Formats: sequence, structure tokens, C-alpha cells
Amino acid sequence: CKRPETGRGAARGRKPAAALQEAGNRPRRYSAPLTDTTLQPIAGELRHLAGLPPFDDRPMVRGEREIAMMLHAAIVFLGIR
Repeated sequence: CKRPETGRGAARGRKPAAALQEAGNRPRRYSAPLTDTTLQPIAGELRHLAGLPPFDDRPMVRGEREIAMMLHAAIVFLGIR
């Protein structure tokens, strides 16, 4: 007995795995401008303050982006509140 597909992917005639893969591209598509305009400069300044090499010498790593995202989110939250 095969279970019927549920979820958004099934409603559009796609398998759930295909819908998940499509959703996997969404963060990159929407976060790239934020990374370029806001998060990378924040991470660059944090690197400078910590005495670490600039992005020209060593590219930004995921953890640095996450820290910059947390700082950005905290400031935006205060502004919204």
C-alpha cells in the first residue's frame, strides 16, 4: 500500500525531494545581496579588530558569516521593536 504524497511538492505535482532541493536554493538567492552589502563588511571589521588577515588573504568562512548575521539580526530586532 503506497501512501499518498503530502506537502507543497505534492500539490504542484513534484516529489517532496524535488521541492526540498528547490527550497535549498532559496537561502543563497536571497542572502547573497545581504552578505555582499552588510554581512561581509561587518565580518571584515570584526576581523580587523581581532587582528586577523583581510578577505583578500583569506576568504570569509561560514562561522564569520553566522556571527555577522547574529549581530545584524540583533540590531534589526531592536529597530523593529
